[in-house]
Amino acid sequence: MNRRNLLKAGLGSTTVSLIPNLILNSWGGNLRSNGSLDESMSSLVKHGNIKSDHKFVWSIMTVAQPDNFSNRIAEIRELHRYKNEFKYSSTDKFKVEPAKGIIDLIDEYSGSINFSLVLFNSSPSNFNNVSPVNFQTRLSSLYSEILMNHTGGNLISKVEDRFGPSDSYNENFINAHGIENLGINAKMNEIIQVNDLISGIIFSIFAEVNISSEAKIKTVNYFKTKFTFPDSFGSDSYNNGSFTLRKINITF
Repeated sequence: MNRRNLLKAGLGSTTVSLIPNLILNSWGGNLRSNGSLDESMSSLVKHGNIKSDHKFVWSIMTVAQPDNFSNRIAEIRELHRYKNEFKYSSTDKFKVEPAKGIIDLIDEYSGSINFSLVLFNSSPSNFNNVSPVNFQTRLSSLYSEILMNHTGGNLISKVEDRFGPSDSYNENFINAHGIENLGINAKMNEIIQVNDLISGIIFSIFAEVNISSEAKIKTVNYFKTKFTFPDSFGSDSYNNGSFTLRKINITF
């Protein structure tokens, strides 16, 4: 089954604690002799729209022993009987308590987890009304920025359309950046979901997003009780333990 059909087959599946062995074995980690996953897994998530927003964030989350981490997330789900996808954009009031559990888990895993984020300041005109070749060149430059300090190996990424990337996408990405980048449905992977939730919170803080959802407000406020972040991002870089942030002004 090719990658596009694999992704289509995964649409509508329920959230699971571990992604399928096919993906675990091929991306984001090495296998021990007993068949369990070692090393780390890195996921890439994006917040904001490069064609319409002046600020957007890309985040790479790298976690050691991802199988263990995913099982801990499963425990949080079971404790709160929460089956929905973890994502920042959700306004589900029932996500607040399990989201607090995720934030506590991030705090507990300090030293074994890292978020590397880039806050891009841009203009929609940088990516609108340009040729397809120029668009891909400019998009590739954004990947170069987020990957600048990345040492966690291959990536898994939240797919941005219902069919996922084309069959040639990964080959082109390897040629440009030297690592693989497998796009999968977020429902198939807890680590992508955690990255989406946490990086979305950080995006809302540093991009000074106006939040009206009570569920989001409660989640962001709880995050601030665990991690100290300024209300604005005045410098070009910021480091806070498990979180490393850079601000990039895009000009073409």
